[in-house]
Amino acid sequence: MTSRPPDDPVAKALALDGDAARIKDFYREWSRSYDDDVAGEGYRAPEITASLARLVQLSWLRTKRADTQIMDAGCGTGLAGIALRNAGFVQVDGFDIAPAMTEKAEQIGAYRRLLADIDLNADDPGLGEFAETYDIVTCAGVFTLGHVAPEGLRHLFALSRKGGFVIVSTREDYLKKTDFRAYAGQVEESGMAALTFTLPDASYVGDDRADYWVFRKLPA
Repeated sequence: MTSRPPDDPVAKALALDGDAARIKDFYREWSRSYDDDVAGEGYRAPEITASLARLVQLSWLRTKRADTQIMDAGCGTGLAGIALRNAGFVQVDGFDIAPAMTEKAEQIGAYRRLLADIDLNADDPGLGEFAETYDIVTCAGVFTLGHVAPEGLRHLFALSRKGGFVIVSTREDYLKKTDFRAYAGQVEESGMAALTFTLPDASYVGDDRADYWVFRKLPA
């Protein structure tokens, strides 16, 4: 894992403690340089996530890629949206907790709809109208320290249609310091979803690694 000075924006982001107000304030400032900052470090999570979405569509979905319904959860400035569009997906919606980030994402033209102020740590994140809508829900760079607790995963399954897929990245330090693995096991035990496969210890940003999880939502 990359050692970062305390004033590094990524280091600051990892110390936000999941506080919605702090996250919005922080990304209001960072949104101005975010794309350049993460590009300079070789941020690969969006492209890897889009590649996994392409693999899922080719392997398991009957819908054509252009008709596949995708929600990009925690879309930020739209880097995953760009990668999904480049992979051939055009029916893509997105949401983020930080309005400043979705404002940037709207400018790239990769999304049909964008929602802001969506907090995956909340009991009711405000996504009810989109329940069981999407063939694939992608989530890159969100399950990381200072942001979303493992329990936020349940909101992603709520968005997926039965038989649909949820693709999530989990940064290496997040896996070490949270109970995400245990919560993922509980999800399987409950019958909510099955873990189709993982891509372990893969590239994330800089020298940091991540696991990528592909779940399939099961019929009730």
